[in-house]
Amino acid sequence: MTLLITKRTKLFLFLFFCTSFLVAQTSQEQIVQSYKDFVNSPREIAYVHLNKSTLIKNEMIGFTAYIFDKYTKQPSLVTKNLYCTLTDKNGDVVKSKLIEVNKGIASNVFKVDSLFQTGKYTFRAYTNWMFNFDEPNFYEHAITVLDPEEQKESSKVDENISYNVQMLPEGGHLISGIKNQLGIIAKDSQGFGLGNTSGVLLNDKNEIVKKFTLNQFGIAKVALTPKQGRYYRVVLTKNDEKIVTPINDIDKIGFNISLLNYPNKIALVFKTNKESLPFVGSKNYILAIHNGSNVKTTTFQFSNKKQVVKALDHDSLQPGINIFTVFDPDQNIPVLERMYFNWEGISKTDINNVITRNVGDSITVSLKIDDYINPEKVQNLSISVLPKKTKSYQFNSNILSQTYLNSYVKGFIENSGYYFSSSSNKTRADLDNLLITQGWSSYDWSTIFKKPVINHRFENGVDVVANVNSNKQKSFIAYPIRDQKPNVVLIGENDTQYTHTGLFPYENDSYGVSTIRKSGRADKAGIYLQFFPSQIPHFNLPSLDMPVEDFSYLMSSTKINPLLAGWIGEEGELLDEVVVKAETERAKKIEKLKRTTTGRVFVLDKRDRKHNSSLQEFFGWIGIGISSKGGYTRHVGYRTAQPLIIIDDFTTPNLNYLKFLRIETVDYIEVKRQSIGASYRFIVRIFTDPTLPYKDNKHISNVSDHKYKLTFSKPKKFYTPIYASKRTKFFKNFGVIDWLPNISVDSDGTATFKIQKGYKGSVNLYIEGIINGKDFVSQTKTIQL
Repeated sequence: MTLLITKRTKLFLFLFFCTSFLVAQTSQEQIVQSYKDFVNSPREIAYVHLNKSTLIKNEMIGFTAYIFDKYTKQPSLVTKNLYCTLTDKNGDVVKSKLIEVNKGIASNVFKVDSLFQTGKYTFRAYTNWMFNFDEPNFYEHAITVLDPEEQKESSKVDENISYNVQMLPEGGHLISGIKNQLGIIAKDSQGFGLGNTSGVLLNDKNEIVKKFTLNQFGIAKVALTPKQGRYYRVVLTKNDEKIVTPINDIDKIGFNISLLNYPNKIALVFKTNKESLPFVGSKNYILAIHNGSNVKTTTFQFSNKKQVVKALDHDSLQPGINIFTVFDPDQNIPVLERMYFNWEGISKTDINNVITRNVGDSITVSLKIDDYINPEKVQNLSISVLPKKTKSYQFNSNILSQTYLNSYVKGFIENSGYYFSSSSNKTRADLDNLLITQGWSSYDWSTIFKKPVINHRFENGVDVVANVNSNKQKSFIAYPIRDQKPNVVLIGENDTQYTHTGLFPYENDSYGVSTIRKSGRADKAGIYLQFFPSQIPHFNLPSLDMPVEDFSYLMSSTKINPLLAGWIGEEGELLDEVVVKAETERAKKIEKLKRTTTGRVFVLDKRDRKHNSSLQEFFGWIGIGISSKGGYTRHVGYRTAQPLIIIDDFTTPNLNYLKFLRIETVDYIEVKRQSIGASYRFIVRIFTDPTLPYKDNKHISNVSDHKYKLTFSKPKKFYTPIYASKRTKFFKNFGVIDWLPNISVDSDGTATFKIQKGYKGSVNLYIEGIINGKDFVSQTKTIQL
């Protein structure tokens, strides 16, 4: 017996018969258990807020990444490693970074430097764990780079125009003799919808069955009751051109599904024709209701009826996407599928008030959120500040659509963020029509029924496996990261390696290790290190051919390079920042230590250690003379007793202990003068830090140094470009005013930040983020500068 043999059904039959993972008959228990096994492994989903989608060469791409648990929609506390790449049109990686994720959030920049030319690039963000699943849980978006030096005279013209028109029946099957809802989606050769295009549905007698108009994304829904032996076609009119597409795959035998939405419930209506009842009437079909996390099943049977209705309360559905899949229990295949979006329970909050104040050379902006703020939860907003008429902020998704929609459907969705811009009836109807045209969900039942295989692990930093080359080496001192204390490692008699996990090395960090001899002497260790991960993993998940608007024609009128400077001079500025920061931190440390002592405090830095080869020399500089043999000397005019030397709370019996103390390990020194009758003595407390040689990047002769194969990228400061003028049309189209990657929200629900003056006019604040660890913010606010 054959049922519903269409192209989609043939695909499922092929997959199921090739893999042979079901027994003769599917049961509800089998579906539920397979689904539980499938979703038992957690999923994570990435969204990245980019500051703009069209970049000018020598600008920076600023970005903030948000990583969520796909099921709970809350920030992932497990994810630590995020890979970000920029690839060219050939798929070659131009730039890449490993960035550290903290409580589900990370931010950084890419420089659009000499490696880039005018053209299309793809930004991707993904974790190693995502490779375990064939679901689109990663983030990707197409961006355009424009090089003003390359632009030639051009105009916006459409060349090689072609169109792709598809008709997709609700549920996946078009059955003759009964009413079907037919989704229509039309796109141009670039992949953009034919917005607001009129069309007609014609039969083989050239009679109009239905008139319709595609919405702004080229989508419409029409009702069709096809008659046996008749033929139908869709005709669209675009710029006086007729686009004709025949309707194929009209099945004589089978059934379809229609979803009706009511105020408090939905109805799933299964309809068949008279000719199909002998084939479908006696079967006990299984309906699975799932959302990638939970699954429920029920059954239905046509018997002698041509229509069966299943009603479901909204309260019984999951927030967001719900997927209804119908199984033929005899053929072991899903035969119908319909997606529905439940708006109840969507975690969204709004910014209700924006206040601006002039303060000196900047404008202070305050965003007010009326929701209760729990300071224990994650709060983060990322904000791109661009001219109101910008053309360089063209994104297909926002934080809501990425987490609630994109990862559940197959294929590219044009401007998926639109469906969350309002809760109007039109927006909701547009989303439902989109789900009809998307066909099957991203969950492949041929995969669900297989035993899950996890080949890629969660990554928490970098792991180091040290393989020991000699049986005599059993004790080690490891210096994994510069600003961390060293670790003493002892391995067993029969062990040949040890593992160091959860390390977060940054640029120029290296892993140092010494072996401790029986004599107590430290020597370089003869070991071989393995690093996990050791490179950016190759991205091999199914990718979308995402269209991107080409604005190069707008550059034709740009006679000179509109950028005077991008991030030029940044390295010097950053170096100055580091020096100033170091001096500030040193002053703060001295001030803090002075509060705990009545003596003098000397905090050593790199310069002190460089200009003083030993403690003897340094002591002489601060007024205490100590001979090379460990004695002490009196200063002229002073009568002093032998100094009391205390090293890390250990009082030395004599000064000979100073011979074993290297100045490279001294953090700070506290000196007090103690009266002894008519004389006095110095009390010298020396505080050490064995990791200082690594912090100061000094060579250590008894430490073997190993460069990490892969390190984390330090968060870089975003630099706003310097433009020749901010009054030009170019600036209004492509200019950058500011990028604010990590704006916090205080306990009263206010987020405050500053924008430098320099541009007069209306600007848009493109805001994405999360409040209270669960409520999403995705809004555009306009202010006047």
